[in-house]
Amino acid sequence: MRTPLARCGLRDLHRLAHLLGIDLLLRIRNFQDLTFHCPDPQVRYRHIDALFSTDPRT
Repeated sequence: MRTPLARCGLRDLHRLAHLLGIDLLLRIRNFQDLTFHCPDPQVRYRHIDALFSTDPRT
């Protein structure tokens, strides 16, 4: 359970993001079934490269 301070901090963070025009994504719990696509196939990410699909049709 979050403390009231943590809830307040998250609420303020979401308000600030909204004012700045940033869309925050909700936490995804079971992302193993999702397919991620890299925006640029030439870019390599050392730690998260295994998450991206190699098939552009999926």
